[in-house]
Amino acid sequence: MFALAEFDPAFGNSGALLADRRDGKPLDAKEGPFRLVVPREQRAGRWIRQLIRIDLLDCGGKPASTATPAAAHAH
Repeated sequence: MFALAEFDPAFGNSGALLADRRDGKPLDAKEGPFRLVVPREQRAGRWIRQLIRIDLLDCGGKPASTATPAAAHAH
C-alpha cells in the first residue's frame, strides 16, 4: 500500500518502478510478468514479484475508476 503523498516531491518523493524486464530481458515466471520495486526503501518489504494487477482506491476504499461494475465486467 502506498499513500499518494509518498510520491509527492514535497513529502516523501520515494517513487516506485513497475518493471517488466531485467537486464534487457523479459522477467521469468518466478519474477514476472511484472515486478514492483521501491528503490529508496531500506528493506524490500513492499517490493512485489509476479504482479498481475494494480488497483487504485480513493480514501473511502472505493475503486478510483468511474466505470460501473457491469461495464467493468463487460470488457
